[in-house]
Amino acid sequence: MINFLRRIRRDLINENKTRIYLIYAVGEVVLVVVGILIALQINNWNENGKNNDIEKEVLKTLVESMENNCEQLESRIRSIAHYRKYGGVIISVIENKLSYHDSLDNYFWLGLINTGNLRLSNVGYEAIKNVGLEIVRNEMLKKEILMFFEETQPEFHVY
Repeated sequence: MINFLRRIRRDLINENKTRIYLIYAVGEVVLVVVGILIALQINNWNENGKNNDIEKEVLKTLVESMENNCEQLESRIRSIAHYRKYGGVIISVIENKLSYHDSLDNYFWLGLINTGNLRLSNVGYEAIKNVGLEIVRNEMLKKEILMFFEETQPEFHVY
């Protein structure tokens, strides 16, 4: 193909057909520009595909992190409810002005267990921040993620 185009160009120059040669040259430039534009479009498609894959991966990590946090919170709620029963026995003894005996030691010990030190994971959020929050295309989702991790979740941390 390249030899064919070179031969046409050479023949036009040799025959002094300057006008036709200029049209040919403009056509060649247009072909090059179109080729570059097509290559740029293909590159954009590839980049968008990569960004979609990254977005899916960081959102998947975020979901897993939040699911783990939910499990941790549910476990903590069950523990608090369990230990609350022991505290209820102690309160009942005090309210009914019952006398102390050794069997209450376990109730005192279990009723006073510290259920603090709750640390929720924000691994998924950190992954999104590391990649860049702009990777999330849905503006509403991006806003909710920011609000949850910057305003709501810090309220859950108990030290």
